[in-house]
Amino acid sequence: MARIYVKNAWVNRTVPPLLLAAVVSCVWYSLDSRPPVRVATSAATVKPPPVSTETIKTSEQPAPVASPTVKHLGSQLQFSVAAVPYKDVQKVEFYVESQFVGTAYSQPYSVAVSENNLAAGTHTVTAKIYTASTTADSQPATFTAQPVTPPPVTPAPTEPAAPVTPPPASHITLDTPADVTATASDDGTSATLSWTASAGATQYQIWRDNVQVATASGTGYTDTGLNPGQTYDYQIIATGAGGAVSNPSPALAVTMPTPQDTGPVNTQPTDSKSSQSVQSQSPSETTDS
Repeated sequence: MARIYVKNAWVNRTVPPLLLAAVVSCVWYSLDSRPPVRVATSAATVKPPPVSTETIKTSEQPAPVASPTVKHLGSQLQFSVAAVPYKDVQKVEFYVESQFVGTAYSQPYSVAVSENNLAAGTHTVTAKIYTASTTADSQPATFTAQPVTPPPVTPAPTEPAAPVTPPPASHITLDTPADVTATASDDGTSATLSWTASAGATQYQIWRDNVQVATASGTGYTDTGLNPGQTYDYQIIATGAGGAVSNPSPALAVTMPTPQDTGPVNTQPTDSKSSQSVQSQSPSETTDS
């Protein structure tokens, strides 16, 4: 009986650890030998929203300036620009082909030229718009000129130039052009003008018989298309940046010679009374008239 007890005691101490080791070995083997488990990614790929390729429009530029309108007013042609898609317009210049014909300073922007000063046929007129920050050209307009040769003009007595309305005093900031002289051609069809420069002036307006006929950047200009035997009154006005302007020079009377004339040409200023009455000219009023 004592031997059986000893045997059972040995079995009780030895068998359970062996069984536990066998179970652990089986579990380890089964876990180590099974194939790896792939972990599926359940989160869907988030696609970014499509990027719009539409070009963002910037603020639209003003529409192109329309072509000038052309009206026949007797022996004159009137060029006008009614609607200008720009703000703070300083002036509008008109050109027939590349020849300057006049400037307008206020609405309606228009100038009038003699049809007799243009060659017969088809021409184009364009307007150049000046603002404080930009310059723009209008679309060209086509018109037909039919000049009529004027009859011979009998020289008329020189009359004092009519007084004109001065511009605002705030604009009169330039010196009046001085030492204005004129030399008539021998055939009596042109007059060459010269004057001294005004400090700060960028351009000079040439006025004949109270009508602006040209703009010059220097201190000289030749006026053509004149009639022999006729007397013309010339004045020069200096202009500068920001609307600066001078008083007009005293009127200078120039009598064009006829082919048979051999005496000196009168290029003396008109009488002092009429010269003193001539004040600075309002470009906006005289150009529109």
